[in-house]
Amino acid sequence: MATSAYYTWDNLGRPYKVAAPIRHMVAYAKANGIAILGTIGNEAHLTKSWPEDHTPYSYTAQPTKLPLSSGTDRYWVCACDLKNSKGLGGAILRDARAGRLPWLKYINVGYKHYVCSDGFKSGRDNPDEHIHLSSFSDELHTDISGYDPLGGTDMDALTEKNFKAIQTVLKRLGFYDGAIDADLGDKSQAALEKAWRQVGQQGPKGDPGKDGRTPSMITISMDGKVTDWS
Repeated sequence: MATSAYYTWDNLGRPYKVAAPIRHMVAYAKANGIAILGTIGNEAHLTKSWPEDHTPYSYTAQPTKLPLSSGTDRYWVCACDLKNSKGLGGAILRDARAGRLPWLKYINVGYKHYVCSDGFKSGRDNPDEHIHLSSFSDELHTDISGYDPLGGTDMDALTEKNFKAIQTVLKRLGFYDGAIDADLGDKSQAALEKAWRQVGQQGPKGDPGKDGRTPSMITISMDGKVTDWS
């Protein structure tokens, strides 16, 4: 059953703005070819008896209640849904855990719910596979335009073949048991982190072999081929 806040908002012509951190994340996803699933909720969200952050009158807004008490900028949406692809969900969660995202109230990703009040340390079960981001309601105007969770990587240059090659190598090494689908989501991200921790550990020192020429430059392709350019 819809709340009185819904009817008041509806009678005003359904005005709303999107919080600045959420606007940035939507623009960032679009620039990196990641599907945007929405900001303001559908009618089912809007008419819930307990409206949440996909509505401009969220009962769960923190720390400031929404809508704001007065002025033309009363109604704000503090949430967005994005497709969990290209490792975006894992990258945002990593940065949240490192304390780099003070604007982020919680994130749902990979069927888990992670909240700021828990330091994003553990997640309870959540039904959605996609990324959901909610920002704090006192961060409506916070400019995060410099935030780049994917580290400036040109994702367009990483072709589907590259992604599948990474997953294939991870599967061959026993770190990944998912589909070879070119989607570096949470499962692939976790496999990469596991491989990095395990393979990156220093092993016993072996025979250095005979002295030889040190190449000035080499490249290693995705299939493991080493080319000496020196």
